[in-house]
Amino acid sequence: MNWLLLRGLGREQRHWGDFPALLQQRSGGQVICLDLPGTGTEYRRVAPATVPANVKDLRGRWRALARAGGDWSIVGLSLGGMLALQWLYQYPQDFISGTVINSSAATLSPSRQRLQPRAKLKLIRAILTSAPYPREQQILALTSNRHADHYHIAATWAGYAQDAPLSGRNLLRQLYAAARFRPPAQLTRPLLVLCSSADRLVNCNCSAAIARFYRADFKRHQLAGHDLPLDDPDWVISHILEFTHNRVRVAREQQPPRPL
Repeated sequence: MNWLLLRGLGREQRHWGDFPALLQQRSGGQVICLDLPGTGTEYRRVAPATVPANVKDLRGRWRALARAGGDWSIVGLSLGGMLALQWLYQYPQDFISGTVINSSAATLSPSRQRLQPRAKLKLIRAILTSAPYPREQQILALTSNRHADHYHIAATWAGYAQDAPLSGRNLLRQLYAAARFRPPAQLTRPLLVLCSSADRLVNCNCSAAIARFYRADFKRHQLAGHDLPLDDPDWVISHILEFTHNRVRVAREQQPPRPL
């Protein structure tokens, strides 16, 4: 199994940390991480203001890189989860399954759950902080529950912000795309939904609503924050691998036998 990983609002592929390497080590497949337009390697570009436009851009770059044979699965965190849902709907032939982590969708959850009231002011304060290190400290305090590592992680992420600064315009365009995202009516590929009960940014009920809507597999972490792959990568990888293994096995068993 091969993997495409998509991060969330204002984040880039380096914010995955060790997660891609751990996933590759445990699965043995190719792992590709792509930055949304306006972030990371694409920070000089203008971010599309809709989820489908982001998917179109990402798909073109993914197809140029995905040279490994076999099956692919898509994993998206937060805004990346919205992109994953849209991608699975528009191009179901690209992936055998998908996983969305701490994501949300308009029409399925109220705005006060998609961005919790107590987090809104803290997020605005962080966005308005000009110095990279204090800004990343505030973001980590809001999105992660790994308090022991925050100083080191914040310093590392501040370096990313200096290498590839996210413009205010692109952040607003990503926010606009996320706020307007409507979930596709149906998906034809198996879906796993993961969430964190202790997420202070997005209420876990948003993930539960997605799981109910698509009748998807649903797992809840009790202690991690919004950045679940950062707080407990082993937990995330274990559930993803178990889910994809079982789904691939069932799909192959249901295939008609080849003629002799």
